[in-house]
Formats: sequence, structure tokens, C-alpha cells
Amino acid sequence: YLEDLRERVANYPMRVRSNSRPKNTKQGKKQRDNASNSTGLKVSISLGAALKSHQYKTPEQVLEAADKALYKAKKAGRNCLKFAS
Repeated sequence: YLEDLRERVANYPMRVRSNSRPKNTKQGKKQRDNASNSTGLKVSISLGAALKSHQYKTPEQVLEAADKALYKAKKAGRNCLKFAS
């Protein structure tokens, strides 16, 4: 699931919002689809994940392990997922 999320964020077409942005969702989508004059953005995320196990028994241990995995992901470069080992 997390790898799918990472890919979806990386592949999602984003644009810088215009001051004349429509409030209607359908009109906004149509404008985004035809937005050749707006600036495109590339967004990526790095994720760290951990699961409860014999090694990580408490919620605090799981969070700490996930946090360490996140820093490993950041160190490995952009747009990646690392699991606690």
C-alpha cells in the first residue's frame, strides 16, 4: 500500500494554482486538463514504515522504528520507501 501511495504521489500531475481558479470541481478539473499555460510541479515523498513485532512491541517502539526508517529513506535519496529492520 505504501509503495502504491508513493508512486501515486510521484505520478500525480500538479499545477501552480491560478488566481482565477474556479470554485466548481468539474470546471477546475477541466481547466487543469487544459492547463498548458500553467507551471507543472513534480512532487515526491519518502516514507519510513514499521510494524508491531517481537522487536517493536509498544506503540512508542513502532513509531521510533518508523522514524528511523524515514531518516534512512531521506538519506537514500528522494521518492523512496524504507522499512524498519
